[in-house]
Amino acid sequence: MGHQDVVNTVVPSVNLFLTTACNMCCKFCFAPPSHAQTMPQREAERIINECRDLGVEKITFVGGEPLLYPHLYNVVRHAHSKGLTTCVVTNISQLSDKWLKQYAQVLDWVGMSVDSLSSENNFSSGRSVHGAPVYHEHYIEMAKAVKNFGMHLKINTTVSWWTKDDDLSEFIMETRPDRWKIFQALNISEVNSRETFAISTAEFDLYVAKHRRMAEYTTMVVESNAEMTESYLMVTADGRFFDNTGGRYNYSPPISKVGMRAALAAIQVDAGRFLRRGGYYEWSR
Repeated sequence: MGHQDVVNTVVPSVNLFLTTACNMCCKFCFAPPSHAQTMPQREAERIINECRDLGVEKITFVGGEPLLYPHLYNVVRHAHSKGLTTCVVTNISQLSDKWLKQYAQVLDWVGMSVDSLSSENNFSSGRSVHGAPVYHEHYIEMAKAVKNFGMHLKINTTVSWWTKDDDLSEFIMETRPDRWKIFQALNISEVNSRETFAISTAEFDLYVAKHRRMAEYTTMVVESNAEMTESYLMVTADGRFFDNTGGRYNYSPPISKVGMRAALAAIQVDAGRFLRRGGYYEWSR
């Protein structure tokens, strides 16, 4: 599918929120609240099938923490069997060589959420499990393991008040991810708006400028709040499309009740903005 085809059709990449369960309490988390703790396996597989029929090519499984979702392997395997590119985004607290070996044949991308290598900063921002942050040695070990098992590695970094002065250059040079996505922490009303974590556009630009030379080691994708808005196709754990227009989440009726196309018509996703932020790339293995 060419870029012009993408502009004229549905965004070809979907973020599917399988669960609201998480073992971290990140203060900037913008995962949507949901009446359902987890999406039933059959519902996830049905949505995957319907997305594929619409022209979607890639499914990114997110949460919460998707590694806590009890049917994750079966759902990833199902998407893979339908010819879709598969990605799981994880905080890596549960990630291991054993897990990667199990998924190696059905998972194309592993997205690791790495905001900071500072235990203090991670603890302050809530990126910790029972008060214990993921140590930077584990980030490095798992990043290298992903590539050793033949999967693509993506690093997702959310830049917030706690991490805006960090420097991840050495980590990026050592791990050399296939993609490094740098997000400006996004404030969503009634989701994470009780916390003070936002940074200005100028502060975000300074963070990006500090790391610009990392483009020699990875594909850098930079997303400000403006670039993130209305540029993602997303499905909640209770089976509704949603958008992030106007600093709040807006939801479609349940896909199971009104159908895929009617649900899509109820939200706003700008395919042109999706392309401009680098959302379409060579993602197959």
